[in-house]
Amino acid sequence: MIDDGKPYCECCGRGARPKADLLADEVERLRQSCRAAGHLVTPDDRVREETAAALLGLAVGTVRNWAYSGGPLRFTKVAGRRTYRLEDVASLLLAE
Repeated sequence: MIDDGKPYCECCGRGARPKADLLADEVERLRQSCRAAGHLVTPDDRVREETAAALLGLAVGTVRNWAYSGGPLRFTKVAGRRTYRLEDVASLLLAE
């Protein structure tokens, strides 16, 4: 549940969890999913273009087109390859 202004109770789990907590949980879930599938996750939580596309359930070409057109996912080039932060991928997934 996304933050609706009501306090979250750690004991009983009632109320809305803060958005930052949901994002952190989603990043951890994605990190574990990548590692289980044998995908590389860098120490600063970056993944390759192919991995980002797979996590989002999209074709690699779609993610590549976003890179050219300034789409919703930011990238950084590392050693000539586009890499994506897991936090950005998680944010996009949570926004759906």
